[in-house]
Amino acid sequence: MKKTLLLLSVTAALGLAGCDNGSQAPQAQVKPRPAKLFTVEDARTAQMQSFPAVVAAAESANLAFQVSGLIQTITVDEGEEVKQGDLLAQLDDTDFKSNLVSAEAQYRNAESSYQRAVKLKQTNAISQSDLEELTSNRDVTRSQFETAQKALNDTSLRAPYDGVIAKLPVSQLDNISAGTLVATVFAADLMEVSINVPAALMARSNDASGLSAYVVLPSAPQVQIPANFNSVVLEADAASQTYEVTFHFQAPEGQVVLPGMNAQLHVSRSLAEGESQPFSVPLPAVLAEADKHFVWLYDQQQHTISKRYVEIAPSVGDSIDVISGVEAGDMIVAAGGDFLSAGIQIRPWQR
Repeated sequence: MKKTLLLLSVTAALGLAGCDNGSQAPQAQVKPRPAKLFTVEDARTAQMQSFPAVVAAAESANLAFQVSGLIQTITVDEGEEVKQGDLLAQLDDTDFKSNLVSAEAQYRNAESSYQRAVKLKQTNAISQSDLEELTSNRDVTRSQFETAQKALNDTSLRAPYDGVIAKLPVSQLDNISAGTLVATVFAADLMEVSINVPAALMARSNDASGLSAYVVLPSAPQVQIPANFNSVVLEADAASQTYEVTFHFQAPEGQVVLPGMNAQLHVSRSLAEGESQPFSVPLPAVLAEADKHFVWLYDQQQHTISKRYVEIAPSVGDSIDVISGVEAGDMIVAAGGDFLSAGIQIRPWQR
């Protein structure tokens, strides 16, 4: 019995000793977590924002004959460049010429009769009612003559400005009605792109014309094509609550630019009077906490992060404007902040 008690005491002592040694063992050091960092730049170099866009023709026209008839000639093909006034298509004008000759003859006769009546009226050789009847006949035949002249002119379809034939849905010898689409032409040198700007940003900006921009096409990514503010739709889209802003640009010489091409529009906005210069940071860098916003500020000495509350402004694109809370040169976590906590150590993420 004594041997048994002695054995239990020794075993318990060894067990306690083992537990004590385990509690004093050093724990494994936590490695710094990799994180993508962003250095806050001087706002004047960080105000440019980019938007995907589709090129459209700034000027385009659907052309049609104003009279019915048989297409006698088509002088252009789709994709062909034309100059203002160039003949695009011609109707058979035989009947129109005959109508014009007849209308002109009737007008000339009516004009002669009217002139004779005016002289006769001076000697009271003709009544006032007869003179008025001849005057009315002269006016009617003159209107018919002018109408016949216009109808003959309308048998020729001409380019309204320098451009390119985009569509030609008719063929020679087609018998068409007035108003039928014959050709679509767009101005080849003037193009446009449009973007949708959030209502909050429009409210913040005093004047949409304060936006400046340039266009980049995938076919020539190194070429920055200057774009000019043209117009803004002042009624917001009911569904998206955005305003359409349009920019015009000239197609560079030697570079093919056609409607429907994809493009990237890079836009910067000048400051309104009294407005401070914000800092532009990546959109995922700003996190929400209740009704506040914050970023993770990186301590370059301790390699730790801390929460820094910021004030933001309405923004568009893949970045967000920070009005206060950060300064040029600060390093912040650019993405993945939802999985971080204050005080942990991080290291710059390298590809």
